[in-house]
Amino acid sequence: MLSVIDQKICADKEVYAYGTAWLFQQRAIDFRRKLKILSWLSFGVPLLIGSLLSAFDSPNVLGTIKFISTILGGILALWGLWGLVAGWADALAKAEGSIVANTSLREEWRELKTSNDANVNVRFAALQAKDLAREQADQLHGIAEGDKAKMMRASLMQYQMVCVNCGIKPTSMTPPRGANCATCSNF
Repeated sequence: MLSVIDQKICADKEVYAYGTAWLFQQRAIDFRRKLKILSWLSFGVPLLIGSLLSAFDSPNVLGTIKFISTILGGILALWGLWGLVAGWADALAKAEGSIVANTSLREEWRELKTSNDANVNVRFAALQAKDLAREQADQLHGIAEGDKAKMMRASLMQYQMVCVNCGIKPTSMTPPRGANCATCSNF
């Protein structure tokens, strides 16, 4: 059986893994939405313009359609270039990988804190190393201080815990007006 201190570490790591998985889930939702909109518009706008061009014979209407299609095509090309340069597809894949890894870590920490097997201390040390490697990998994806506060707020809500810094038990992701807690509100 783990010591009380090590059980507390397991509980804390479980909470942190939940928050990290939550953050990357939010990022994945955002990237998926952007990529779906971009994909739909990249096919939908040219199809619409082609249909309009084939439906009208008037030179005035054709000129207007060509002008609008040039502007829309330019906007779509720039948006597509932005997504490509910003690496939205790659960022989505990394976010999904982090969700899976952190969810797994969360479950492993949860199980380990109450484990009674003979090699629990060996498993504890191995899980700490695995957790550290995942934390370092996640840091490469740009976790800012505001992100950490969001992660903590989501974790405190999930586990119905009180913030150790401000003493408030969050009930929504929107901090109360005037809240100024670096741990759970400043984002």
